[in-house]
Amino acid sequence: MNDKVQGEGTSSDVSGESRQLQLVFVDLVGSTELSSTMEAEDFAALLLMFQDLSRRIFSSFGGQVSNVMGDGLLIYFGYPQAHENDAERAVRASLNLIAALRQLHSHDVSLSARVGIHSGTVVIGDDASGGGAIFGEAVNVAARIEGAAEAGTVLVSDPILAQLRDKYVAQDQGEHNLRGLRDLLRLHRVVRPRSAHFAPTITPAQLFGRDEQRAQLNNLWDRACRDGPLAVTVMGEPGMGKTSLLSAFHS
Repeated sequence: MNDKVQGEGTSSDVSGESRQLQLVFVDLVGSTELSSTMEAEDFAALLLMFQDLSRRIFSSFGGQVSNVMGDGLLIYFGYPQAHENDAERAVRASLNLIAALRQLHSHDVSLSARVGIHSGTVVIGDDASGGGAIFGEAVNVAARIEGAAEAGTVLVSDPILAQLRDKYVAQDQGEHNLRGLRDLLRLHRVVRPRSAHFAPTITPAQLFGRDEQRAQLNNLWDRACRDGPLAVTVMGEPGMGKTSLLSAFHS
């Protein structure tokens, strides 16, 4: 699917907001060969089945399908609702899709996919045709990561791995010189989750490195109780732990 994202981020008619998203590129492996050996109707049915399965699995974890390109999909996490564990949601959904495809046979054909996941800032808006679209270099990076993945694997970038909080077994794949990118990019193959349990949200017990901010909130609360109401704004990029911080404060 390396050549299917030409023009991403180049529209001259884009307006929207900038957001930090987790971007997932999924590609059905061997689709070109399948199309040459199957009847057109059977191949179309196979693609529709793959697309529907992908939509259902990623949607169940909060993912939004941005583009469907025949044998590939672009999905994002973090908009319109951001979760503290969007990166984990993206990875878990990807692993579930690959596992589901292993169990699925259509027209005596075994199906497999490869997945690339990256985190970056994009612009969310309307493209010239009026449909929802996302634009930015991060989209192309996610596509290149997917292109570097082997069949049946999930490759992630350093920013994604950092957000997984050691909840997954991952293998360092070294630095890659991906086409169209200026800098080398270190990639990691996600093998499996360390636990079969998946918590849809992060609990206060999972709050790390926020002792100073938590103390500030407690001090402000004591001040409000003593002197009267205060208005406090907690600001930060999606995924930085705002919801977990407030949950811990309320607990």
